[in-house]
Amino acid sequence: MVNHITFMIFFTGIINAMILAIICAVAVSPEKNSLRFFLMYLVALAIFLISKRYGLLKAAVLAETAVSDVRIRIINKLRHADLMLVEDMGRASVNTRLTKDTMEISMGFGAMIHTAQAAVMVVFAVLFLGFISVPIFLMTLTAFAISSMIYYGSEKRVESLVQASTKKETELFGFVNHLLDGFQELRVNYAKSNELFNHYLNPTSEQATDLKIKFFFQLTNNLILSLSFVHILIISIIFVLPRYISIPEPSIVQAVAIILYVVGPFNHILGSISIFSRTTVAIENLYQFEEELHVADDNYIAPGSSELANVQSFQQLRLNNFQFHYTDPEGKPSFSVGPCDLTINANEILFIVGGNGSGKSTFLKLLTGLYYPLQGSLRLDETRITLSNYPDYRDLFSIIFTDFHLFDRLYGLKGMEASKVNQLLRQMEIEDKTRFVDGGFSNINLSTGQKKRLALVAALLEDKQIYVLDEVAADQDPQFRKYFYETILPDLKKQGKTIIAATHDDKYFHLADRVLKMEYGQFVPYDS
Repeated sequence: MVNHITFMIFFTGIINAMILAIICAVAVSPEKNSLRFFLMYLVALAIFLISKRYGLLKAAVLAETAVSDVRIRIINKLRHADLMLVEDMGRASVNTRLTKDTMEISMGFGAMIHTAQAAVMVVFAVLFLGFISVPIFLMTLTAFAISSMIYYGSEKRVESLVQASTKKETELFGFVNHLLDGFQELRVNYAKSNELFNHYLNPTSEQATDLKIKFFFQLTNNLILSLSFVHILIISIIFVLPRYISIPEPSIVQAVAIILYVVGPFNHILGSISIFSRTTVAIENLYQFEEELHVADDNYIAPGSSELANVQSFQQLRLNNFQFHYTDPEGKPSFSVGPCDLTINANEILFIVGGNGSGKSTFLKLLTGLYYPLQGSLRLDETRITLSNYPDYRDLFSIIFTDFHLFDRLYGLKGMEASKVNQLLRQMEIEDKTRFVDGGFSNINLSTGQKKRLALVAALLEDKQIYVLDEVAADQDPQFRKYFYETILPDLKKQGKTIIAATHDDKYFHLADRVLKMEYGQFVPYDS
C-alpha cells in the first residue's frame, strides 16, 4: 500500500503540473486550439481529482490502521505494566497519549500526503520556469529558498512551543480529573473548589493558551514574511527584471501565472510545518510512553506457565523480612511498610486492623503481587514467588480494595448462568437495583455500599482461593454488615477459602481466626 501511495503522490503532482502547462499555453495564445486545450484541461483535471482522491483515501486507511496498531500495542503493554508505574504516570498523561497524541499523528499523516503532492507539483512547476526563462527560474528559486530557510529556521522554536503546550495541557487534564473525581467534595466546599479553579485549573489553562498563541504568532510571522518574498518576486519579474534583461512578454505572463498557481501549494508546504511539529511531538510522546512500558511488557509472563499454574490448594503463605517503601519526587524514601515476618495459613479468616494511613492497603497490594517488595521473600508453601511466577501467584486472589473499579460485565467469566448471578444479587439485597442480562449488569450507577455488594458478587463468582477484602463492610447498613461477617465470610471458609480482610468493625473481631494490627507500616501486638 505504501508503494501505491508513493506512486499516486508523484502521479498526482505530475498531472497537476500538466494542468499548469495547459494554463500557461492558453495564457500566451488564448484563441489558438482553445477547444483542444479545453478538452485536455478537463481530462487532466478528472485524472487529477480521481488520483488525489485515491491517494488520500489509501493514506487515510494506512494512517488509521497504523495509529490503531500503535494504540492497541501500547494498551496491551499498559495492562502488563506494574501498578506503581501506572500510578506514577497518572490518568491524565495516559489519556493524553492515547487520545490527543494519536489524533495528532492521524491528522499529521493526512497533511503529509497533501504536502507531498504539493511539493511534487511545485518542483515540476519551478523546473518548467527554467524552460521559460533562466533568470526568472533563478530568481524564483532564490525567493523560495529564502522563504523556506525562514520557516525551517524557526522549526526548533516551534517544536519547543508545541512540547511545552502539550505538557501544560496534560497538567490541565490532571486538574480537570480532580474536578470530576472530587466533584462531590468540591460542590459542598466552595473554598476548595475556588482554589482549585482560580489558583490551579484556570492559570494552567491560561498558560497553555499563551503557549499556543506564541506558537501561532511564530507561524503567522513566518507565513507573512514568506508571502512578502513571493510578491516581491512577482514585482521583480514584472517591473524590475525587464529593465535589465530582455525577456519576451509571453514568458513574463507564463512565469507570473506559474508563480500565482504554485504560491498556494508552496504556502501549504510551509504552513504544514506547524502540523508536522505537533505530529513530531506526538510521536515522541508515544515513543517515550511506549519505552516506559517496554520493560514491563518484556518482563511479562503469561499466567499458566509456572509451577503455580492451576494450584488447587496450599498450606501456608509466608513473608520473611518483607519490606517496601514509597519514594518522593526526589527519589528519597517516604512511607515504609515492614520489615515484617508473617505466616498466613490456608482456610483461615485473618483480620488486619489499624487506623487510616497505617499501611493496611499498601500491605495488601504487596501481598497480592500488585507491588513488589524491595527486600525480603514471599513463599507459597515451598515455592518462592519471583517475577517468573508472579502472574500465576496473583491468579490465586480475588480482590476488592477501597478504590475498586466496578465493571459493567463479568469479564473473564464467560458462560456464567444468569440464574446463579441473580441469586447472588438477591442474597446481597440489590436485585431491585440491577439485574444480570446478556453477560452484563443492567445498572452500575449505585450507591457506594451497593457498588461494594455488586463487586462482592463478582468476586464470589470468580471462586478464587484467597479473598482480599479491604473495608468491604464499610458504607453498609447494620443488617448487611452483620450478614457479611456472620454469613458470607464463614461460608467462604467452609468452602476452603482463605479470607484476609482489612476492617474497623471491632464488634466482629471475634469471628476471625486471627487479628493483626498495623501501625506506621508495621505489625504490632493487638490488644483485644
